[in-house]
Amino acid sequence: MNPVIWICGFGAVLAVGLTACDGHLPMHGHGARHAPPGQASINFQGNETAAFMANPNVRAYYDLTVKTFAGGADKVNFPVYQDQSYALFRAIGVSMGVGPAAMQDHLKDIPGQMLRIVRDDPSVLKDFDSFKVALVGPE
Repeated sequence: MNPVIWICGFGAVLAVGLTACDGHLPMHGHGARHAPPGQASINFQGNETAAFMANPNVRAYYDLTVKTFAGGADKVNFPVYQDQSYALFRAIGVSMGVGPAAMQDHLKDIPGQMLRIVRDDPSVLKDFDSFKVALVGPE
């Protein structure tokens, strides 16, 4: 049985705290909690968050999001954006050694959350630093 990796924060990542969070992945960081007994938990705090955000696939997710939302949130083809996001999430999982399916499963709500965030505040896409704050909260 593969361990379950719980993510809060990125997020949620995109924090990405890989930790339990009631099945939700809010785009702003929360305190880490422990995974249920018998399931692995990785908590991305401090240096781990920096390593996650430095992952080239996270930067590619930012680039994808900027391109996708260039015409405004109301013109986003969400199913296509979601599929492309999931491909990057799987790549993040592989590169971080947690597995593609686990990473996709735990980041699955991020595309919808990003749609709502950008709809409310398009300035989160003005640069990567603003995007990081939207994903993981302020450092």
